[in-house]
Amino acid sequence: MENDLRVLLVEDDPEECKNLIKCAENTDGIRLVGVSNSSDMAIELVSDCVPDAVILDIELHNGSGNGIFFMQKLRALNPVIYPYILITTNNISKLTHELVREQGADFIMSKYQDDYNAENVIELLKSVKSVIHGKKKKSMSASPRDFLSIHEREELDKKLLKKIHTEMDLIGVSHKMSGRRYLIDGIIKTISNPEPNLSKYLSAKYKKSPSTIERSVQNAINSTWKNSNIELLKKHYKARINPLKGVPTITEFVFYYAEKIKINY
Repeated sequence: MENDLRVLLVEDDPEECKNLIKCAENTDGIRLVGVSNSSDMAIELVSDCVPDAVILDIELHNGSGNGIFFMQKLRALNPVIYPYILITTNNISKLTHELVREQGADFIMSKYQDDYNAENVIELLKSVKSVIHGKKKKSMSASPRDFLSIHEREELDKKLLKKIHTEMDLIGVSHKMSGRRYLIDGIIKTISNPEPNLSKYLSAKYKKSPSTIERSVQNAINSTWKNSNIELLKKHYKARINPLKGVPTITEFVFYYAEKIKINY
């Protein structure tokens, strides 16, 4: 999960979306974190979901805005980690292609190509995954936190904890559930030093069995999705959820908030 390529899809054609979503879900190492047919909403998703790559249609006739507006706003946003931009388009104008390259497009795939299909779009991203991750690691290798004094780090950690509590409150994770405490610790650990086996780490810390930890955490997530206002959940938790499950898994939840908060940490 940690090494998955996090992909945001900005596309207005329902059939195209359906094919790309299906292909992404069936491809190991690729994780779709958001889908939108609006350039403005897509910019919000960049801030919330921190994608490694964006599949971007230039013309969003059935949505709002367009891919050029998205790229202009992305440059203004100036994210810590700039996503890889894969353009998919019916537009064959060389001038337009030059423009999107100037705006930061990494690759352009014409939908008129004989071999254009969802599988080849996802396969292209998979083929450059190691390069994208290498760029991401390089940009994150030296954190501003590394240069702070002990007191400054303590203050920053307090702000981090406050931010996580605020995020939990926004979606209604109950203070009464022990799983909330485990979730917060899991998010902090994932931000600072990701642990491959989070349940084992929390088990050792709290002297409880991994199964008890996992049960408490999943119960907290399930209770939140059952009892919270669905519009608030959609507003504040924007990662895509498997419709068959209806709720995030523990790993999906923890990594979503770790990535969301880390960009400002």
